[in-house]
Amino acid sequence: MRGAGSFRFILLPVFLGACQTRPEPEPVPPVAAAPAAAAEPTEPTPEPAAPEEPLWPSDPDDLIDHMNRWDRARLQTHARQMAGNEQPSDSETAKWVTEHVQTLNDQGVSIRWSDYGRRYMRKGPSKPMPAGAVIKPCKRKHAPRKRKKSREYVDDIEVGCTEPEVLAAHGEPSVRDRNTWTYAFPEHCSDFRTTVTVVFQDGKVATVDRNSSYTGDHCEIDM
Repeated sequence: MRGAGSFRFILLPVFLGACQTRPEPEPVPPVAAAPAAAAEPTEPTPEPAAPEEPLWPSDPDDLIDHMNRWDRARLQTHARQMAGNEQPSDSETAKWVTEHVQTLNDQGVSIRWSDYGRRYMRKGPSKPMPAGAVIKPCKRKHAPRKRKKSREYVDDIEVGCTEPEVLAAHGEPSVRDRNTWTYAFPEHCSDFRTTVTVVFQDGKVATVDRNSSYTGDHCEIDM
């Protein structure tokens, strides 16, 4: 029979084994993150659309030029019919002219047809005159008192005259293109014709050029 001392020797190894330090568990390697999904390509942001340009120009002179792009023969026929209070025979030309005239009138611009220039032109001064303004016709300073029978003295246009003064002296020009006016003396068929080209700057005559030439027109003589 074993004594109490022997019992202690049996439990000692068990006790010592329980007190031994347990090994640390091996670290678990981190799980690799899944690769991020590739970003979907984005469409470029479209640039804002440019404002649409008007079909017709807004400047009156440009609008008159636009009007005259129509077939000149059809414009001339329409203008003559309107002058004679006749019913327009060309509805397309009538619509084209009417719409342009209405737009110009809304801007305070009047126009007229010139048979000589075969085109529509601005009528009257470029800038409206004040109400009640007294306009004296333009007068050449160095013209002789008694006009010679020369084509050099068919007009009274002088440098420095204003548009209203030139209009008062000779009426509407034969051809008018913005700041350049051309008077033809005479406008009707003639063997000789003098053309007076007037260039305005700031509303006044800057230059005057006169040119007389043989036209070569075959004019019919009324008997």
